[in-house]
Amino acid sequence: MQNIKAVIFDVDGVLLDSLEPHLRICRDKNVEYSLGLTIPSAEEFKGIVRSGKKISPMKYFFLSVGFPKHYADLATDYYNEYFMKEYAPKPFDGLDEALKTLKSENIGLGLVTSNVKSNILCSLSEYLHYFPPNCILAKEDYAGDSKADAILLVTERLGVLPTETLYVGDQIADKNAADDAGVQFVGVNYGWGFSGDETEFPVYESTYDIAKQAISQSGDFQPSRPNSCT
Repeated sequence: MQNIKAVIFDVDGVLLDSLEPHLRICRDKNVEYSLGLTIPSAEEFKGIVRSGKKISPMKYFFLSVGFPKHYADLATDYYNEYFMKEYAPKPFDGLDEALKTLKSENIGLGLVTSNVKSNILCSLSEYLHYFPPNCILAKEDYAGDSKADAILLVTERLGVLPTETLYVGDQIADKNAADDAGVQFVGVNYGWGFSGDETEFPVYESTYDIAKQAISQSGDFQPSRPNSCT
């Protein structure tokens, strides 16, 4: 494996602590629509993700917790307009230090996410200066293409090879996209899907730890277990 020259991040559950706000909007819409559902806890929902159920785009998130299709569509429309106004997630602690460390070593940075761009730009506004604007790809930026296609487009714009690129995600769909794009992959266990017991790829507990590994290793990533969670 070659040296890492670029790191591309997923957003929800990797850079943004967004699972609980997503479950909260489900609880509120469940009450508003009188659906009588039992919305899972964060840990229960992580089990749903690990089962392989589709949860993205947001319509599928609502479907995954039991919303009938009609109400999932209604809730998705509300989500797209009001989520960032009423449920805005916060970045994980330590994010600035991790990005600053990568940038200081001239490692290219990008974002590829299934979330909508307005959500990303709002939630990560103070960190966007670390990323070239054309290397921030959200759902609408690659509509009709796959996440793997979006990852490859960012590698091209950063001027690096796929084999020199690391994609960081928190769900098996992220791992599959990385594999399809031919980039390296590591997961995080503080996000939406991974438990930390995975053996087929490294799983980290810290974005800063990932940054240190990307700088110090030549693509040969090994899992580590720092005390911090972000």
